[in-house]
Amino acid sequence: MPKMKLTKRAVEKVEPGPKDIILWDSELKGFGCKITPKGKRVYFAYYRTPNGQQRRPKIGDHDPMSCEEAREIARQWLANSRTGGDVSAKRKADRDAPTVADLAERYLSEHAEPKKRPRSVASDRALLRLHILPALGRMKVASVARADVSKLH
Repeated sequence: MPKMKLTKRAVEKVEPGPKDIILWDSELKGFGCKITPKGKRVYFAYYRTPNGQQRRPKIGDHDPMSCEEAREIARQWLANSRTGGDVSAKRKADRDAPTVADLAERYLSEHAEPKKRPRSVASDRALLRLHILPALGRMKVASVARADVSKLH
């Protein structure tokens, strides 16, 4: 695992091997680049959470992103981790956040079906199936804005 100042030329100069090759940056501790056997180059940040778990989230691919951009993002993430933050946990929470479709299903099962009359439930199902879910169903609940709802109306 060589340690060098990561630059575009330095990263591209390393030939892929039979296993993943990890290049560590000498300028910023915890910043690195992984080179896969197929030649893909990916920047990452390595840190530990306050309870000691190791994390290595991907910053981005080498080609569309420069070393300097990736290093700056890594610097922010590593500073955040030193103050108790966890980028990986935040990303996982964002991925696992409920969608409008999940919320609609929960609404029907917990509120509509046990508390409303059958015709009202059927009407709610039709509104959800025909109008709301096609427009907003895949969106995360937290990312739905007033403009999205106004557009739907």
